[in-house]
Amino acid sequence: VELLRPITPVEIQWVVDPVFLLRREEWKSLVGSKCDSERYALCYFLGNDSTERKIAKEYAKRKNLKLKVMPFLNGEISEDDLDYGDERIQNAEIVFTDSFHATAFSLLFERQFYVFERSFQSSMGSRIESLTELFSVQDHYCNIPNRTTFDYIYETASIDYSKEFTAFETMRKSSISYLLSNINKILEEVK
Repeated sequence: VELLRPITPVEIQWVVDPVFLLRREEWKSLVGSKCDSERYALCYFLGNDSTERKIAKEYAKRKNLKLKVMPFLNGEISEDDLDYGDERIQNAEIVFTDSFHATAFSLLFERQFYVFERSFQSSMGSRIESLTELFSVQDHYCNIPNRTTFDYIYETASIDYSKEFTAFETMRKSSISYLLSNINKILEEVK
């Protein structure tokens, strides 16, 4: 919003990512409810920073978790993801990622997570920063040097999903209202 306002006369409104238009129960009905019985950490990295992978591997080892990996799915598999994880799948106890959408789904499915700034595409960081601020979980965004250490991650408090995320819920409702209003305007125009 801050980037677009100075360059357009059109009113800009920040709305939630479309992922959040569906509730967790709706997503579960779409993706199924198959759940692994073993405890594991899930890694989904789009960048190729080895530090975050080492942190995830050490975390899994210390917590006695399997380490599952979703290889980079942008037309090719990242070789960095082939050798350090035990398996590749979903429904993790904790997620390590540099992806906005992996962060969004971690929040939707109430999973613990740490999201790292992607080294080759730091411009994506503003989306992740806004998202973690909206949910008041900025301490799980590892975008500064003292947060990209194993000790920081190991000692940071878990996200308390029993609390209500009021700012997010308000924005979600506002977003749906804004989107529906604009869809209705378009439908009226085409009549």
